[in-house]
Amino acid sequence: MAPLLALLSALGWGGSDYAAGIASRRASAVSVVILTHLIAVLVLAVFVVEVPLPTFTHVAFDGGGLSMALSFARPGWRGTPSLLDVLWGAGAGMSGGLGAMLLYRGLGRGAMAVVAPITAAGAATVPAVWGLVEGEPLTALGAAALVLAMVAIVLVSSAAAEPAIEPATEAGATVAVAANVEERLARVETEVAELRALVLAGGGRARPVRRMRWVTRPGVPEALLSGVGFGGFYVLLDSTRASAGLWPLVSARGASVVMFVVVALITSVGVLPPRGSRLPVLWAGLLDAAAAVSFLAATRAGFLSIVAVLSSLYPGVTVLLARMFTKERLVVRQLAGLGCAGAAIALFAVGG
Repeated sequence: MAPLLALLSALGWGGSDYAAGIASRRASAVSVVILTHLIAVLVLAVFVVEVPLPTFTHVAFDGGGLSMALSFARPGWRGTPSLLDVLWGAGAGMSGGLGAMLLYRGLGRGAMAVVAPITAAGAATVPAVWGLVEGEPLTALGAAALVLAMVAIVLVSSAAAEPAIEPATEAGATVAVAANVEERLARVETEVAELRALVLAGGGRARPVRRMRWVTRPGVPEALLSGVGFGGFYVLLDSTRASAGLWPLVSARGASVVMFVVVALITSVGVLPPRGSRLPVLWAGLLDAAAAVSFLAATRAGFLSIVAVLSSLYPGVTVLLARMFTKERLVVRQLAGLGCAGAAIALFAVGG
């Protein structure tokens, strides 16, 4: 059951990240996180307070027709959390909230097919490293998975995927042109930085700078830090007790909302995204809540090292949606990187 729940969480988070990434191209990543997690915490609160929900108690084909019986029942997920469970959840929410903000910013600046896999590789690696700190042995497959994850980061980031967007409206065309100009400016800044390093080093130290140029590509720095944030979310949430029910998730999403509202007020950023981007955020919040519930249930039914990496398959969903709706194209090196990322996640799951 745990692997299935982990894969369901990957499906939910993949769809949530795509929707939030689309919204982040027209709104601040901070405001997108606030509304996404606010929607998620409201949905989770429904289950925590045990509002009666409709449930099909009988579904059968009778006499060539379909008969159904509908009743209302309480989900029974309230739980009895301790103060420590709530604090672990709040810590997880802050870590995951920072990861989400950086991810949405990265998805808004760079290609989704580049940003999402890097974040997933980091999110899968952190729980594995934490397991080593906790005394779990590193198998040969686990070591190979770590190496593949690092290779995947370099390959998938080695060339920025160019989205071939065909805007249906003048406003869409303006957004597409603005995004293209921003990316080109970022590339120019990178080239200028390399040239400056070359001049200062007298030509002898330019190669190390060029080797690391992938780190400065649009969306890549945010993706790297985002992976660490999500990894912390996994580890901290796994520290809660099963008897706490869904309260750690409510605490997590509530803490991230409060944290980013404060950030928005301090930085004079809008607390809520503009109206035109709120529909994707609504879907992002609903899918995030479903994915979070699936993940928490999976961690309580199986090992974190396996559940975390299976949940990290979500970039496959994000990339698929990006190819379907925004027509992002991938080069051969990026396809190889995606293959390495998938192989790394599979090895993590098998080798623990």
